[in-house]
Amino acid sequence: MKTLNLHTFVDSTASHRIHKSVGNEPDLLQEVQRAVQACQRCIIITGAGISVSSGIPDFRSPDGLFRQLKQKYPSAVTNGKDLFDATLFSDPAMISVFYNFMGELRNLVSQANCTPTHRFIKELEENGKLLRCYTQNIDSLEKRIGLETSFQRPAVATAEAETAAVKANDGALDVVAECSSQISETSSSIDTEHGVAADAQLDGLNADPAAQSQPRVKKPVTRRRRQTTLDKTFTRAVQLHGDLDNVVCTICHTRYPFTKQLALEFCEGAPPPCPRCKEIEVIRDLVGKRSVASGVLRPDIVLYNEAHPQSVST
Repeated sequence: MKTLNLHTFVDSTASHRIHKSVGNEPDLLQEVQRAVQACQRCIIITGAGISVSSGIPDFRSPDGLFRQLKQKYPSAVTNGKDLFDATLFSDPAMISVFYNFMGELRNLVSQANCTPTHRFIKELEENGKLLRCYTQNIDSLEKRIGLETSFQRPAVATAEAETAAVKANDGALDVVAECSSQISETSSSIDTEHGVAADAQLDGLNADPAAQSQPRVKKPVTRRRRQTTLDKTFTRAVQLHGDLDNVVCTICHTRYPFTKQLALEFCEGAPPPCPRCKEIEVIRDLVGKRSVASGVLRPDIVLYNEAHPQSVST
């Protein structure tokens, strides 16, 4: 097993803070180093501090984002935290500030580089010690350094696993078939999540009037089991608050890459319309259907007072 030397990985800013607050930095680092070397697996929990040396400010420090936002938008922001609260969408002035700031933050994040702390976490994974990294950060630097953030294996990897199972045990064909069914079901559920509202609107556009007059037969609802979408052995970094890699529609939940062009539109302070919703609006208008609500694009992040999209109801 390769020796992990925390002295070469700890961020200089973090070291400075440890030195100021603890006063015995070398002993502390050696203690952490010994603990990492002795353990079989470890869990890492990170926050904004690990990305400060990449040029991304943290939130609560004297020169952090909350204070910067209050200084930059004094007439609209009384507390920087308010700009990360879902209740902001009820205030048009706050919406404009939110989009402007998110556009600028996306541009800042896109230019950031992974820090020594990110490289340390990656080396833990390469040495088989990382069970999982949980991060509150939305900069996706964990993903950029090579940690898997998806909750689902790619279809290719799943297919290879099925083939290996068949070769290992010919009598397990029924199990493999069941796995294939679950994979198809998962794929269908993902498509539904990203566009169920929009697809439902399209279904009835060109329907046969005679068919519409027939009574509908209610189809049985098949509940999707949670384990078909989550693979705990696959995910290495869990982005608890989402990321700035994508934007999502507020109505149909279709996701799009957070491109430079979208960032420019965000910086103007106005929510861009959802292309899918606009397309459906045009089609409905052509066939004489009534208009329906169209969504706008927002960052695919989780704000305060907002449910996590991967959360489980209890």
